[in-house]
This record gives sequence, C-alpha cells and structure tokens, in this order.
Amino acid sequence: MSQNITKSDFSGDSLEKFLTLDDSDIIQGLKTWQYHDDFILSKMSKMLIERNLLKIKIQTDPFDPSEVDLKNELLKDYSFKESDYQNFVFTGSISNQTYVPLDKEILILLKNGKLTSLQEANPFFSSNELSQIQVKYYLCYPRNTNLS
Repeated sequence: MSQNITKSDFSGDSLEKFLTLDDSDIIQGLKTWQYHDDFILSKMSKMLIERNLLKIKIQTDPFDPSEVDLKNELLKDYSFKESDYQNFVFTGSISNQTYVPLDKEILILLKNGKLTSLQEANPFFSSNELSQIQVKYYLCYPRNTNLS
C-alpha cells in the first residue's frame, strides 16, 4: 500500500492543513497507527508511544558490515521479515564543521570600540582543527527490550 507523494500534493489547502498539525495531532496519529495492519507503521508507532527508541552507536570509523549483520540477525528472532530489516537497522554518517572562516566573518566589538575578527580577538579560533570537517558514523538498531 505505497502512495507516491509529490511536492504538488502540498499546495494550497492541503499545505495549510498540514501546517496546522501540532504535537497532539502527531501523538494521536501514533496511538492509532500502533494498531495498523502495516507492520512497519504499527511497530514504529508503538515504539515511539512506549518511548522505546532505536539505540544509536556513534564512532569515528565506518561500521563493519558484520556488525550490521549481527544486529539484523537479532530481528530474525522476533519474526521480522528480511525486507523490513532496513527500516530498523541502518547506518550512515554525520558531519560537523565547528567554525567556517570562509563564511560570513564574525566580528567582535572590543572594549575600546574597535571591531576585530574573531580569529584576531582569540587565537583559539585560528586553529585549523576548528575548521576541519568532523565525520562520525552511526548505527541505529532496536534495543532487545522493544522488539516483542
């Protein structure tokens, strides 16, 4: 029961209705969807309602495929279909760059009334480490306590 939703579906009146949704509407939807026939929708809704969120491991190196396979094996014990694994066990990467000196320059107003760049005001911000892109890898998977 898949439905292709496009940007044009969120125009005019439907966009206005979507924008009026608030937290209580979402919670009510989750409470209803936890009993839906769609296994993934019902399982994820129930997990959110019961606050059984996916566990997230973060590390500096990509995860070994064998570790992902091990997490997938756990799903087998709870009668998950193999086609559903990707919705409950997945990996990816996140990145952060603390300070980007090429973006808009940050100016500091000194006590004497003079404007100076952040790097000049504090040598800490001249460090190359702050401008390096930091990449971390994550693995999300269900905790054993929320699979039944």
